[in-house]
Amino acid sequence: MTCTCQTNASAHVPDFSVTGFRGAAAAPVQLEGIQALDLSFCVEASTAAGNQICFSVPVFGRFCVTSPIPIPAGAQLRACGETCGSFIPTGLKVTIYLNGNVLFSTVVWGSC
Repeated sequence: MTCTCQTNASAHVPDFSVTGFRGAAAAPVQLEGIQALDLSFCVEASTAAGNQICFSVPVFGRFCVTSPIPIPAGAQLRACGETCGSFIPTGLKVTIYLNGNVLFSTVVWGSC
């Protein structure tokens, strides 16, 4: 199986452990009655039975996705993601990194 993971780099979530998070933090805006969540993260991932890659996202919980290729023993896996939408998240997009290289990107919840 050939992976075409690098073909659309703009569709990937950056590895925040390398690039850092965008922009300086601004003072929170007080909007009464509105709950907002804009989340960007990088977390460690692990393999599970059936060529699954599993990871836990703060607030959203645990997700498992199927890898397009077999994962070698001892490989370093990382899941970096961000919420989609403005005030209320409409989806959660994740990019899986294998040994520091993009493996694939997917939406694990909702739509982006």
